[in-house]
Amino acid sequence: MFPWIATLLLAGQTAAPSIGVLSLRAELGVNPSAAMLLTDNMTQLVRDWGRFSRVVTFKEVEDALALEKTKQLVDCDSQSCLSEIAGALGVDLLLVGAVGRLGNATLMNLKIIRARNAELVASVSERIDGPVDRALDLIPYATGLLLDRGKLMHPNLVPPAHPDALKPAVEPVAQARTATPLPAPIPDEETPPAAQRAGPRPLRVVGVGLGGVGLAVGAVGAVAAVALVTSS
Repeated sequence: MFPWIATLLLAGQTAAPSIGVLSLRAELGVNPSAAMLLTDNMTQLVRDWGRFSRVVTFKEVEDALALEKTKQLVDCDSQSCLSEIAGALGVDLLLVGAVGRLGNATLMNLKIIRARNAELVASVSERIDGPVDRALDLIPYATGLLLDRGKLMHPNLVPPAHPDALKPAVEPVAQARTATPLPAPIPDEETPPAAQRAGPRPLRVVGVGLGGVGLAVGAVGAVAAVALVTSS
């Protein structure tokens, strides 16, 4: 291949950006330690699924910043302040978010901004019902959706489905089956008693009895006839 062709091909390729992942802010009803665990899980997914040249966490550079400066950067949530954090980390993009509870639902807000101009690249706001530990099920969906919206997902991957969409389809069937009423029992008056079911038998017995009486009468008649012949 000619060197100038290789140069043109390389120039046409877009270099993979670097990204910094900040710790999720623990909002109402979420323990900071739980938010940190969710952040670690999200960071690993960004490394596995995203198209990035480098993934940096805020914990990796905390020691490099002054304590007061670190507190100021962590507490800020404006676009310009987040852009300043991205500059301090030396990355092109910055992923920030928060997780909190409202009633029986866990809410998760994530966004990616560009360092050079504080431009919003992508954002998601997702919820999941149930206990707070269900946030672990929501993290893959929310992270994948965020990367996909920002066109930062690996081309061979697609975002996973929402966890609530993966519930087994047999549950409604089982519930419907349980709710189906059982057949009503046959009323007692419609059930023929045993004596009625055996009704023809007494008639047969009576018939036999009558037949026996007939035979007895016939026998008496024959005896009487014999007696008359003998006497004559």
